[in-house]
Amino acid sequence: MDTKEDLVKNRFPLMFLLTVLLWACQSYRGEAEVQNPLVSLRSLEIARINFSGVDLVAHIAVENPNDSSIAMPLVSWKLSIGDTAFSANTVPLRGSIRRHTTTTLDIPIRISYPELYQTFTSLKGQREVDHNIAIGLSFPLAGQEEASVIEFEHSAVLPLPQLPVLGAAEMRIERINLSGITMVYEFIVENPNDFPIPFPRIDWTYTLSGTPALSNSVSGSRTIAANTEAPLRINITKSYAEVFDLVETAQNSGSVRSNLSLSFDPSALHFPAAETAIQRLDVPGAMPILQRPEVTFRGIRRKSFGMNRLEFTLNWEIENKNSFAFDVGVFNYHVMIGNDLWAKGSMEAPPRVAANGKTNFPIDVVITNPDHVRALVPILSGGIMVNYNSTGNIALLPELQGPSRMDIPFSFEGSTRIRMD
Repeated sequence: MDTKEDLVKNRFPLMFLLTVLLWACQSYRGEAEVQNPLVSLRSLEIARINFSGVDLVAHIAVENPNDSSIAMPLVSWKLSIGDTAFSANTVPLRGSIRRHTTTTLDIPIRISYPELYQTFTSLKGQREVDHNIAIGLSFPLAGQEEASVIEFEHSAVLPLPQLPVLGAAEMRIERINLSGITMVYEFIVENPNDFPIPFPRIDWTYTLSGTPALSNSVSGSRTIAANTEAPLRINITKSYAEVFDLVETAQNSGSVRSNLSLSFDPSALHFPAAETAIQRLDVPGAMPILQRPEVTFRGIRRKSFGMNRLEFTLNWEIENKNSFAFDVGVFNYHVMIGNDLWAKGSMEAPPRVAANGKTNFPIDVVITNPDHVRALVPILSGGIMVNYNSTGNIALLPELQGPSRMDIPFSFEGSTRIRMD
């Protein structure tokens, strides 16, 4: 028979075995009760975008509700346009998620615009496209033979790249005189995209009556910020001698038909849409040909006649063949009849020289010298011809912006009758 001491000795191994089995069962039960993490999409942002493509980042929140850490998941994503899968990738992650914490996973998603346009040719010319992203996270959890997979989808709008737009031009004359002209065309280049783009190389040709007169290119290393405009300035400088060589009829006209044609090639910008035509903008107009106004002395007319007082009107005429008017800054005159000085001075408040027409410049003269009056009586009564000499200077100011003052000296001499008004 076993003694009490023998019973105690035999029971100890049994108790130890029961303890080990209980611990093993508890450990197995704990591993079997590992919970799936909680997953949600915090945001989907555009990290970078240009003509080559767009880089998206999916910010995914993962909460670990367990009492122990879990391994990082294997993340897979697939992007679809409509019912067509376009792009997919798998992103392995390292590390672990600590117990009772929430970690944000930043998953990169790359979309190539050239590949997108090759796959979906109907997207050409569109500003945006709806897309769907399916994301799956595969967690290798302890106690589970297969990984736990959590999937979700997100739909959004993908912006598509747009070509820069050439805006309408404004033209002004910076310089004009009898030798030539400088005109300035100012455009805007609009960037309708949500990202900066390089300033495009723009080729331009300026024609006169259909004949090329000037050509050049505008380019630079500058960029156009997102959703903004950049100025573009083109100077057209031409001497009238060159213009007359190109267009013979320009010498007898006030202007020459012109056209400024601008173009840029989207392929130079690496624009992704295939078979995009060269962009063009035509600005028709006319180059003004400055013609010297012609001054003519139109004679002397008598207004009143008395024994001690004579009133006359001296007449000049300015013919302006230009399509714009002139203001008169100065009109100086000096008139001799025979050997006598009849008039000398500067006209007060001279009239404006009209465009495409003739403008009269009358000046009233009063003679009160008795000797001059008596000498003129037989001339006036008999209609005798008198010799005259008319000299002076006119300063004209074109109404166009840019032109400088034009000085026109004049000198006339001849014979005329003093006619009655």
